[in-house]
Amino acid sequence: MELYLKEKLYDYYKDPLTNLDNRFALMEYLKLNSRVNVFVINLDNFASINNAYGYLTGDEILCEVANYLNLMKKKISSFLDLMVMSLCL
Repeated sequence: MELYLKEKLYDYYKDPLTNLDNRFALMEYLKLNSRVNVFVINLDNFASINNAYGYLTGDEILCEVANYLNLMKKKISSFLDLMVMSLCL
């Protein structure tokens, strides 16, 4: 039962597509930390990619962007997917 609860809690704080922390994780992080730097990446006109190439391709692109950002981040940093076509560092 404890493992099940840990998995559900993990799901609550992670975006299922990109596996990045989500806005709920951000809110928890802000509660625990008094100093925070935020860097927002907005993928302008991303809907046009979905419209032109389909949602499956759009999802693949989002996952690749998330993977690339995770390679570039410092170990103390965290990327969050705010589910508004923006990624937050």
